[in-house]
Amino acid sequence: MKSSVFCVTSSLLFGLLMSFGAEKAHSFQMWSDLSLSDFREIAGIEPFLDPSSPDADYPIIFNAGRPVTGFQGESLTLISTAEETGGEYTLFLATQPPGTGPNPHIHSFEDEWFYFVEGNFEFNINGQIIPAKPGDLFFSDRGELHSNKSVGPDIGKVYLLFDPAGEGHIEDLFMATSLEALAGLSPSEQREIIFAEASKAGIEIILSNNIAAVPEPSLGILAVSAFGTTLVLKRKRKSRISHHDSPKAYET
Repeated sequence: MKSSVFCVTSSLLFGLLMSFGAEKAHSFQMWSDLSLSDFREIAGIEPFLDPSSPDADYPIIFNAGRPVTGFQGESLTLISTAEETGGEYTLFLATQPPGTGPNPHIHSFEDEWFYFVEGNFEFNINGQIIPAKPGDLFFSDRGELHSNKSVGPDIGKVYLLFDPAGEGHIEDLFMATSLEALAGLSPSEQREIIFAEASKAGIEIILSNNIAAVPEPSLGILAVSAFGTTLVLKRKRKSRISHHDSPKAYET
């Protein structure tokens, strides 16, 4: 009897600890003063041709849809596709005029890297605003609320690396919400398509700052814990992310 009580109590305490420590399961990190080769090495990606090179012939997706701010001259240069990397990652170069950027959102399928190369940005991670300048590299786990906004007087550019690429969900999303794909549709029709395609890609778009970035575990989970179910949270960290121990890295 005492043993049963002990097991139930221990399981309940474990569930409560999980609840209070939910945000610690995520690991936003940042580096400063990095070169492009530093970015490639830390993220574990292959060298690629500079998009500004006259020999570059990458597809460009114009003006990925925004449900609130609309189309404001943004473009995405698709450098590495899911097919080309065997599903390991997808790499874009985003070009963002002043004042532009995605709505705050949460990824379910992939982690995301941001390497800033031109202009000045504000990076929003779980409601915390961090200035970003050329040479800064940010890493955000899936499940974290984030966004970036070009805030300088000049056009901003940032490499966006989605890891893993999986079945190319991100590419499909941006193609389906491009200026060309949504041309001729009313704002309400565009908005409906944007949210539907984001859902397919496992992305939750946040339109209110009052929504928590990291949901608390439900009472149902705690109840299950109280009856002795062991909840194990495991997350495989790819070998490429072992570079996070670099002295240039800072955890928030």
